[in-house]
Amino acid sequence: MPPKTRTDSTASDIDATMKEILQQLKRINNRIEIIEEKVDSIESSLNYHTEQWKEVKEDMDQINKECWLC
Repeated sequence: MPPKTRTDSTASDIDATMKEILQQLKRINNRIEIIEEKVDSIESSLNYHTEQWKEVKEDMDQINKECWLC
C-alpha cells in the first residue's frame, strides 16, 4: 500500500470533520424538537387557562350585574 499523501490526509480530516458536524447537527435538531414539544405544551396550557379565565370573568361580570340590581 502506498504511503498517504498530504491530499489523502486532508481529505480524511475533512471527512472526519464533516461527520462530527453532522453528529452535532443531529444533536441540535433533537434539542430543537424537544423545545418545540415543550413550547406546544406551554401554548396548550396557556390556551386552556385563558379559556378558564374568560369563564371566571364572565361569572364575575354576572355577579357584578346582579349586585347592581340589589
